[in-house]
Amino acid sequence: MQAFDILTSISEVSIAIAGFGGIAAGLGYRAHGTWHSDDLFRLILMVVLSLLIVFACFIPYVLLTVGVTEPWRTSAILILLTSIGYFVVQYRRFRQGLPPGYNLLVTLTLFSTNVIVFGLATILVLGLTNIDQRSGVYLATVIILLISPSILFVRLIVTAFSSAQDDDDA
Repeated sequence: MQAFDILTSISEVSIAIAGFGGIAAGLGYRAHGTWHSDDLFRLILMVVLSLLIVFACFIPYVLLTVGVTEPWRTSAILILLTSIGYFVVQYRRFRQGLPPGYNLLVTLTLFSTNVIVFGLATILVLGLTNIDQRSGVYLATVIILLISPSILFVRLIVTAFSSAQDDDDA
């Protein structure tokens, strides 16, 4: 049951990222009253990813409780679908190039993180790991998935308060 304890902790971190990110961004933008579309996109994406991570943390426990024999493999389907959805969002956002104000390193890190999550989830769904290793691979996948909302959180905070500071300097 140690894996379930770790998943519970990950879900708490994910909730904290979404909550503090929303509060801090709201306070940062309250100073000047306007939201940039990029920052609103970051906030929405951060909250959606955080909630999906919370769901991904509890679904193995629910599946095990109802008698599913391979909860890690079945739960990885959710992560795989999330990863595919995130690829679609990234493609739509960046198909015409990197928008002004976007950091190439951050964008590549978010994309690379999603590639790793997609790969690990695919390995789990296809059953390419030993059954004893599946909980560890699932945990690694969820932890790596948590990197994306964490980066979005930091980026949102930096832009929220730098925009407020820029307005104060003007």
